[in-house]
Amino acid sequence: MTAIRYVESKPSVRSAVYQRFHHASLDPPGCDLSRVRLKALPADDEYCGTASIRFPYVRAGQADTGRLCRGCEYVSRHFDALPERVQLRIAPPGIDQTMPLRAMATRLRSRDGFVKHLSSCYGIKCLLAESKL
Repeated sequence: MTAIRYVESKPSVRSAVYQRFHHASLDPPGCDLSRVRLKALPADDEYCGTASIRFPYVRAGQADTGRLCRGCEYVSRHFDALPERVQLRIAPPGIDQTMPLRAMATRLRSRDGFVKHLSSCYGIKCLLAESKL
């Protein structure tokens, strides 16, 4: 509420971008937004997605800053060479493939989430197969 009062009290700060952020739904979307078919391109703003700043998650008294998956990075770099069934699972028809590829290559996972992810990551399977050659 403090942020809303601040924006509403400052005419110079009151803008369509702030109003859009303050009226946005706070309910979780229930899906990976990088795979949602957009009705329009996202609005560009000078804040460069600051709402998505990564921050550590504190668990058991220690910071867990997240883990990037090399397998997902591999998939992102070699997407065009992947089997079609894998491509369609990552970027369904009608979706700009750059969004889910960027999302998967930059997604940070907790320690537990990372361990769960490893069992289903196509890129990890590819990297393991290459390391056996």
